[in-house]
Amino acid sequence: FLAADIFGYVLWNRDDTQIGQKLEALPDHLDYLSPMLYPTTFQFGLPGHRVPVKSPYAIVFNSLQNARLRLRLEPVRFRPWLQAFRDYAFDKRRFGGEQIGQQIKAAEDFGSNGWMLWNPLNRYEADGIGKRVPIREGAGHVD
Repeated sequence: FLAADIFGYVLWNRDDTQIGQKLEALPDHLDYLSPMLYPTTFQFGLPGHRVPVKSPYAIVFNSLQNARLRLRLEPVRFRPWLQAFRDYAFDKRRFGGEQIGQQIKAAEDFGSNGWMLWNPLNRYEADGIGKRVPIREGAGHVD
């Protein structure tokens, strides 16, 4: 299978955010789209969410839904990257179990084919993974 990581704003901006990631051109070449939906990277906000780190569920769910509607793809064609690191753009809040759990729930409620966590220091905790959010078998499983 072939997947591509794409910037989160590409799901919203029709001009490809001037980075060469044209959303509509990708599905014909990929099995999965893996948008990086880290709330901290939406520094200009999203509709209804001026400070995205306060709404991790809405940022993930609404971004995936927006892309699905634009591309007319089934939710299983998406496998998003989720934020597992401290906010750096707004209030420096720690993204711990509650925030991670909200993002996971959003991806699963949307129907994505799993999800992935990213932390630039490669430090991951089990908090928020499977404790607050029921996890479907095979979707983001951590042993």
